[in-house]
Amino acid sequence: KNGKWDFTNAQKLVIFDNGPWCQQATRAIKHLIDIGYPKNKIKYYRGGMQYWKILGLSVLKQNK
Repeated sequence: KNGKWDFTNAQKLVIFDNGPWCQQATRAIKHLIDIGYPKNKIKYYRGGMQYWKILGLSVLKQNK
């Protein structure tokens, strides 16, 4: 609308990166907020999949 993004029906986002050294997720979150995405709809898992697996949390793989 009027050159701006419309986030009226924004969904919750879960964002994770490639590990504690990776800055991709933090940059993506900053850019989303800069264009108006609601902060309360963004969830950030800071450890990435590396920490997820190190902690022994489950991961499901999709069969293709």
